[in-house]
Formats: sequence, C-alpha cells, structure tokens
Amino acid sequence: MHNIIQIYHHIIEESLSPGMTALDGTAGTGQDTAFLARLVGQEGMVYAFDIQAEAIQRSQERLEKEALDQQVTLIQADHACLDQYLPEGLAIDLACFNLGYLPGADKAIITQGQSTCQALDQCCQYLKAGAKILVAAYLGHPGGMEEYETVCQHLSQYPQEAFNISQVQFINQRNLPPRLIIIEKRGGSAHDNH
Repeated sequence: MHNIIQIYHHIIEESLSPGMTALDGTAGTGQDTAFLARLVGQEGMVYAFDIQAEAIQRSQERLEKEALDQQVTLIQADHACLDQYLPEGLAIDLACFNLGYLPGADKAIITQGQSTCQALDQCCQYLKAGAKILVAAYLGHPGGMEEYETVCQHLSQYPQEAFNISQVQFINQRNLPPRLIIIEKRGGSAHDNH
C-alpha cells in the first residue's frame, strides 16, 4: 500500500459485499461510484451525490458503459442536504467522500468544510452499527488544508462512546500527501439510530 487511495479502496473492498447499501458523497467522475456498485451488485444499492451537473453526467455515462446504472441512484445536490434525498429508515453499510475538485473541471469549485461536516453528521444518522465512513482529504489545492482542518476539528467533538475515528497519513512523503479519515460507528450503543 503506497498511497492513501489504495488503502481507501482496500477498506471499501473489505467492507462491502453483494446486497449491501453504500453512499458516495462526492460522485465526481463516477470512478468510486462504479467501484461501490460492482461490490454491492445488482441486489445492492449505491446513492451517489454531486452538486455539479457535469459530474452527474460523467458518472451516468461511466455507469451505463459498465452496466452498473441499475444499482445506482445519482442525485444532483449538495451532499450537505443528503438527508432530504435518502429514504427514511435507510441503513448504510459504508459511505465515502473523496474531497477536493472534479478532475478536469473548474478547480475553483471545491468541497467546503462546513458542508462536508454537515454531510458527515447526516450520514452518521444512517450508518449501521460497525459501518464506516471514509474521507479522502487532499491538502495541496487552495482551500484543501482549511477544509481538512475544519473536518478534523468537527470530528474531534464526536463522542467516543458512539464512534471510533482514526486517520491514516504517510509521514515521509513530500508535497502534502492526501490523508484518510476513517469514521466507524460503534456497535450496540445507545447512540445507534437504526
């Protein structure tokens, strides 16, 4: 494992199996959405959000090309409003957020700390006990470090009785390598909502 994305994908593979439900909070080019869709299979479901129409279109094209569109619901909306679009009583097995900007598009349009924190809070309400949220944070682009620091500060307030939150980073790599934040909902606590 020589980079964060390899670890990110490894955890996703270990966490998902056919029939499960996943959420992609940042659909982007559809790469992660397609990866999730392959793992949950036709019996499963992936809910994928992106605020940009271009991202939704690119994701749709990728999913159709790979014949994965039947098990994915694409939603063009701010992920900070995800609770307005998810079915009541939904229980999520894994969620992922790949922060930053849409590759090949306007780099000025980036995920923001406040909306990311809102999305994570809402996502936690749908997590099954033992389920994880993975957050890949990129620090090198303008606004990236600020978003990362905002998210870390916010997550540090989560109660340890309800969540285990850890971070993976490569401490000997140059140029601000990405970081991976792992949020795990603890099982069997009074904080479980589903």
